[in-house]
Amino acid sequence: MDIILLVLILSGAVAFDFRTDKIPNPYIITGVLVLLTQQIISNHSIDLIKTLISVIIPIIILLPLFILGFLGGGDIKLIAMIGFCMELREVLVIFIVAVLIGAIGGLLKGITNKSLFNGLKLLTIYLKKSIATISVEKKIPDITYLELANKEQLEKNGIHFSAPILLSTVLVLVIQQYGVLINLGG
Repeated sequence: MDIILLVLILSGAVAFDFRTDKIPNPYIITGVLVLLTQQIISNHSIDLIKTLISVIIPIIILLPLFILGFLGGGDIKLIAMIGFCMELREVLVIFIVAVLIGAIGGLLKGITNKSLFNGLKLLTIYLKKSIATISVEKKIPDITYLELANKEQLEKNGIHFSAPILLSTVLVLVIQQYGVLINLGG
């Protein structure tokens, strides 16, 4: 896999996300087509079943986070796009590392903006409401976390998750490149 190509595509997605708060679908589709073409050129074929598993399983796993408003659709599409050129375990490691990077970034942003307490309070309120709605009413909450938080709170506490996705992808690729293999029991 061409590391530089994937990093460039992810960097473009981060730029869109920071500029417009969205990652356009045509950009994601173009990224997928470029990555698939690169895979076919490099490997002279593609393992369709493995690729579909690396794309679909992360979408299924991340869908609840999207429904609750903790992840944007563009973030899930970015993770899925990575699945077109990496194995499932690598995609999952990238997501887990991205969550850790995002959590650290969110904490630092909250501390810097002196809004950490309010952000955590809002998150606690949302989680309590969501758990009550799911467990008592047996339905998905009517409001997402993003809808509950006002724009000012999101600007103070929110992060563009595409950046942690990019950083975690670079970290995983560098570790792989220099001989440290990701082994999750497989």
